[in-house]
Amino acid sequence: MGASEAQGFATKPLASLRSFGESMSNEMSTTAKTALGGVYRRKRNAHAHRVRN
Repeated sequence: MGASEAQGFATKPLASLRSFGESMSNEMSTTAKTALGGVYRRKRNAHAHRVRN
């Protein structure tokens, strides 16, 4: 294994890990946003129904 090969091996896992972490955090934030949005929407709808009735 040459020095350049070793360097590539050392940097590749880090890059893939970083991209994996980024995709994971993006997924988490989007799911959290949709979950919060759903709760907020449900609350608003329940309030609107109460006001209407």
